[in-house]
Amino acid sequence: NYLNLQLKRYTILVMVLIRPSAFAQSSVDTIIKSSGSLLVKQSKFISPFANYEAFIEFMKASPSATPPWSDSALKKSFSKSLYETCTDSTQIEFQEIIYQSPNGYTRGWTIRPRTTEHPLPVVVFNRGGFSKWGRIVPFELLSLCQVATNGYMIVASDFRGKQGTDLVGKQDKTDLGYGDVKDNFYLLEAVKKKYSDIDTDNIAVWGFSRGTTLAALMATQTDTIRLVILQGMVSDLVNNSRRDEFDEHVYPLLFNDYSKMPKFKQDALLAGISPIRLMDKIKGRPNFLILHGSKDQRTSANNALLYATELLKRNFNVEVHLYSESGHVLSGSFDMYINEVISALNENFSNANNRISQKNKS
Repeated sequence: NYLNLQLKRYTILVMVLIRPSAFAQSSVDTIIKSSGSLLVKQSKFISPFANYEAFIEFMKASPSATPPWSDSALKKSFSKSLYETCTDSTQIEFQEIIYQSPNGYTRGWTIRPRTTEHPLPVVVFNRGGFSKWGRIVPFELLSLCQVATNGYMIVASDFRGKQGTDLVGKQDKTDLGYGDVKDNFYLLEAVKKKYSDIDTDNIAVWGFSRGTTLAALMATQTDTIRLVILQGMVSDLVNNSRRDEFDEHVYPLLFNDYSKMPKFKQDALLAGISPIRLMDKIKGRPNFLILHGSKDQRTSANNALLYATELLKRNFNVEVHLYSESGHVLSGSFDMYINEVISALNENFSNANNRISQKNKS
């Protein structure tokens, strides 16, 4: 949705400059087999914008932000020093990657400081959207880069489907549940083989929108997760306020024969990947940070509040932030919420020794 801009010239700019070309399948096979299951496609963040000012103007034109981005809010959330740090590869290693799982090859990203004195904690970011509506976009990459400057290894899959697998020479269906979860763990294994200075035994998972489902599901699969960050979450797919819309337009694209299933089978399928129905399967004792915009018209804040309530009943440590002036992407509170994410990570990982300064930061 972020990319569905009304101005055609912006749409063309994004599609041409952000969407990478597909690799030939044979070359991917050869390179990955010789490189430990991880192919680095590019080793720096190549901005699709001519300069910082062009990025700001692009963001102000986004129709998906509630409230709309103002010039001052954008420059506060995405400072020029942050932009320059993330587009200059001297301090940050910013890699577009292709990794291997039993499902095939999937595109993703890794972002980290180039040098570190101590093992870097790992943050697994799970993007929102699915199929042609899902991709990791430039402002998310800059946000992830901001977190990385505080001493973290960010790994992020573009998942199966339109933006993930077809970009490496293979068409594949988006997997809303455990398929993408498993692919996340294969990505972690591939990264662990490549880097000796990261700590994959103590990780954080961060999900946005649809990605909150994956983050919550990951917490049911391993006890190595210390922090779960849920932003704009959907906690119950069965009783989702947009269920009718998704039953008609979304789920038939994701699940085989979904439209032919009786209602009770559809409910059982969705219950099996609904975070609020799987809470007793959470492994270990991770802490939770839940972030939601009170004006979110895509996923009601009730999702976050109900999930937090159930976590508290089970004696998990939970921190909830509701942003009264923000919608789904938290545009009205962006700098606040990113600072909350960084603060929660630093509190859980005591990571001060790995932080780096942003370029030209005063």
